[in-house]
Amino acid sequence: MEGYEVTFDCIESAGSVQDSLRYMRSLAKVVLVGGAAGILERVDWTTVGRNELTLLGSYVYGPESFRGVRQHTFDLVLELLARREGPDPSMLVTHTFPLARYQEAIEANLARASHQSVKTVFELTVNP
Repeated sequence: MEGYEVTFDCIESAGSVQDSLRYMRSLAKVVLVGGAAGILERVDWTTVGRNELTLLGSYVYGPESFRGVRQHTFDLVLELLARREGPDPSMLVTHTFPLARYQEAIEANLARASHQSVKTVFELTVNP
């Protein structure tokens, strides 16, 4: 059996959903994380029926328990990032711009393929 058994699509662009469907094996599951409602018309859903795929939606950002503490998902993520626990997210940063070059940063995000950008961030300096 070729293809993946489970895919989590956290981007939910028409292209990423199409790829998620295309590279699945028969009877596999595709989890759409977030809100894909705006792209429904731009995706060819034929593969879902042909390969008998299961589509699952997930929009689960809310209170949860982690290490005995109940808090919102976003607060938990910010706390873990501040403590530098888990994977290093800086490896996703491909472009850094000073705020004065915001137009270039926006262009790098809009034309990701030509700029080969994944995450673009601003380098902020704080005046003491």
